[in-house]
Amino acid sequence: MRGRFIWDTDARDWIPREEYFAKHPPVGAGLQIIRDIEPFRSVATPDMPVIGGRRQLRDYCRAHDLVARGNDPLPERKASHPPVRDDLRTALRQHGL
Repeated sequence: MRGRFIWDTDARDWIPREEYFAKHPPVGAGLQIIRDIEPFRSVATPDMPVIGGRRQLRDYCRAHDLVARGNDPLPERKASHPPVRDDLRTALRQHGL
């Protein structure tokens, strides 16, 4: 016999994959509901408003050009510092070093 089989511990035999999943649906299949976030006070702006839900958080972040960081990695940012080599040399010469 050819095909894809899964070991069924109840039947103690290899059974076709489709038959196995008909008897044992995958865990987490179907509708999933995620509860809303708990209200919190934002410290990103001076007025420190209370954010009461995901929609409010999205609107707040959009209005203040903020990014709500979850588990996603931050995008790589390039350093935008001005060159300081000449300033350091000047400061060292001024102090006799």
